[in-house]
Order: sequence, then structure tokens, then C-alpha cells
Amino acid sequence: LRVIEGGTFLRVGGVKEIKGDVRLVAATHRKLEDLIDEGTFREDLYFRLNVLFVKIPPLRERKDDIPLLVDHFLEKFSGGKMRFSGDAVRMMKNYKWKGNVRELENIVERAVLLCDTEIIDIDYLSDKIRSGPAAEAVSVPQGGIDFEKIMEDTEKAYLIKALEKTNGVMTEAAKLLNLSFRSFRHKLKKFGIDKKKITD
Repeated sequence: LRVIEGGTFLRVGGVKEIKGDVRLVAATHRKLEDLIDEGTFREDLYFRLNVLFVKIPPLRERKDDIPLLVDHFLEKFSGGKMRFSGDAVRMMKNYKWKGNVRELENIVERAVLLCDTEIIDIDYLSDKIRSGPAAEAVSVPQGGIDFEKIMEDTEKAYLIKALEKTNGVMTEAAKLLNLSFRSFRHKLKKFGIDKKKITD
């Protein structure tokens, strides 16, 4: 409180007062007024912090920010060398993003790691995004498709790509796909994937 109020502090065991020139930024997803009423947050600290209050809505309430954030994370993870297809961006805009910006960042990082082309298509988005409301962006040919084969080919491609990205380290590859090590190893056996042939 002393630092916030007067901008000065003492080092532990020190006697000389030191002046600090800092700007304090605090963030929370909790309602601090409720915590004050419950006695779990100090009221005097609240009023010292609450000089300028900025409410940032969750990502699901500001869908127009998603393309901008996606470009920012693409710059961070690929140096701006990759971009998402229009269908992929539309799917991301229709997703609910319960994990907020952090979830979006993880999705972009994962896609960059798995994709080896400049354009990142919907195939590199997680299943929960692809199965959301924007799944209508996927077209089905008039003659139909072999759904089971498509799913198997997609799953196999992800397994191989994960092994390539991690130089054959199975624990890291499993983590990249959010699979347990046991499940990852089972799938390699199921599809007859030899990691030695991939990494040699």
C-alpha cells in the first residue's frame, strides 16, 4: 500500500527509503466488490488500485478482434510467413472461446507447428472448432464421401506430422496432439506408423 500511495519503499532489512517510478496494472476476472463484502479482499487496496477501470469483454463478445489477434500470433510464431484460409478464420470467429485469448494463442501456435505450407486450412484447427457452428463452411461433394477413410487419413497425417515436428520424440508428439502417451502409441500401432522411418 505504501508503494501505491507514495511511490516509495524500503528494501528488506534496509533503512533508506527508495522512490520508485512505476505504473501498476492489475487484472482479474473476479468481481472484487463481492470479495470485499466477503472479507477476502482489502477494501483500501481496492480503492488504491481502482484509479482507472478498463473492462475488456471476453473474446467471444468481440469476434471482430479475432482476425487481428490471429495475425499477431502468426507474426509471433511464424514470423508472418503463414496465414489462415478464409474458411479457417470464419470458423474461429464462430467459436465460443471459453479459454479466451490464451486459447486462441494456443490454437494458432499448434496450427503453425503442424502445418508446413504457407496457408493454414481448417484441417489444422482442433476438432472442437471444426465441429462448431461454422462446420457448414465444409462442403460435401454431390457423390458423397468415405467419411471413415477421410477421418483415418486425417488422424494418420496428424500423427506423422507431430512426430516430424518433434524429431520422433513420442512424449512430445503426444503432448502436441493432446493425447496420452499410451493413446498415442496405440494409434501408431493401429496405423502401422514406424517413427524410425519418419525421422531417418
